[in-house]
Amino acid sequence: MENNLFRGKKRYGKGWAYGVPLELDINGMKVPAIVSGARKSTDGFVLDYDEVLAETVGMDTGLTDKKGKKIFYGDILFDKEHNLSWVVEFSKEEGLWALGESDALEAWQFSEMEIIGNIHDNPELVP
Repeated sequence: MENNLFRGKKRYGKGWAYGVPLELDINGMKVPAIVSGARKSTDGFVLDYDEVLAETVGMDTGLTDKKGKKIFYGDILFDKEHNLSWVVEFSKEEGLWALGESDALEAWQFSEMEIIGNIHDNPELVP
């Protein structure tokens, strides 16, 4: 888990924000956000961020599917060989990425599957 890229579903607007998760204090309220960068301003630095829905924040696994697309926690993968769908999770026992309740898998096994959605945008695909 050397990778530190995360994603979260944007609270306002459509799509996903990619970057580093951070809890911002905005007007005294704790707001989950994904920071995509920072830029210099006359007052110091300004963060480029999107407020996100906390329950949608997931880490990049560092793995890719068979089309080379990055796999994130909460993605749904389809295993064509076995005609099965799986949700990407983290196995605390194994210390590795796993599919649902299955054992942790090797990176090559993930690369033979295809992302067909995620648990937030496509709950109907959750096995």
